[in-house]
Amino acid sequence: MQEQMKCPRCGSNQISQAGSREGRRRYRCLSCKISLIEKVASSSRGIAVLLLDIENIKLDPQGEAFLASISRYPLQVKIAFANWKNSSINKHDLDFHDRGYQLIHVPNGKDSADAKMIAVGSSIFLQYPTVKEVFVCSSDWILTHLCNDLQNKGLTVYRVIRHNDKITIENRRNNQAKTYSLAQNAEISNFEQVFAKIENLIQTEHHAIASRLERLSHLITLCQEQSNHQSDRHSSNGKALDETNKQDLHSLLPRAAENPETTSAIIPTTNVSQINTKEDLEKALLKCVIQLQIKYPDTKISLGILGTEFRSIYGISPRIIIKQLGLGSQLSNFIQSSTKLKLNPQGKKQEVVIIYDPLS
Repeated sequence: MQEQMKCPRCGSNQISQAGSREGRRRYRCLSCKISLIEKVASSSRGIAVLLLDIENIKLDPQGEAFLASISRYPLQVKIAFANWKNSSINKHDLDFHDRGYQLIHVPNGKDSADAKMIAVGSSIFLQYPTVKEVFVCSSDWILTHLCNDLQNKGLTVYRVIRHNDKITIENRRNNQAKTYSLAQNAEISNFEQVFAKIENLIQTEHHAIASRLERLSHLITLCQEQSNHQSDRHSSNGKALDETNKQDLHSLLPRAAENPETTSAIIPTTNVSQINTKEDLEKALLKCVIQLQIKYPDTKISLGILGTEFRSIYGISPRIIIKQLGLGSQLSNFIQSSTKLKLNPQGKKQEVVIIYDPLS
């Protein structure tokens, strides 16, 4: 039974396949997002070795896991070189020992750790015959000689160099490089990868926006249908209300409701050119009051409402007609002198009511 793959960084088994490279399947950890490469089968007896200059690069467990994810072979041997008596180094010895490193002590001196790393590294294949890959972790230029020597012996060499809080891992066989942020504990993608990620994000957002717009359009359609439905209901209710109001008005004026000729006399069809006398104006105002009562049965008709209704029907203010007929200048005075309408005080306002009896 095949052993379930686990992420070397976070230990999660939430791994998904992400294509292939150089004939090996690539994977991606869904938890910490690190990229993984399929290891060569153990039957090939290959291992990877890590040579670390502690004084030059302090590699944390996350950075080490990133190196392990790059290697084609299990990172089985880890050797750390340093003057372990140095006060800035000796506090890390227990940590590296617990992480499985062989700790090699070198005396104090310039390039002492580099020289020891070259001596051990140049013969590493003798001590570990199955070694296939070597990580040389130091920014010192002198380690280039070791890299060249190991590469000439047929090994794959990864040169790990530190730049401030970043490390660059260069595969000296194919000159491919990866950058890892020690501060963020994450791989730093190259420009092509960044552009590809941005393009994927844009496409994802485009699809998401299109989906949201589609849902919004659907909601707008539903709202429009609901609005039309409400309008139809209001229209039906309005017609029913008009009929009710007309019935109420006819109940007040029973003979007028039964006799169309009488109704025509009450609600005249006079236009403004036919308003030539006081009686004509009274009939026109009476028509406006009756129509307002039908349309707004619960509304008290003020002088302002009556004037607005009159203008909407005849296109002219009733005060202008009053002046033209020589009947004064105020609508309130005209109504007070009318035999068909009167004003009832309602607080600061006055209500226009009908006093004309159509049955008389």
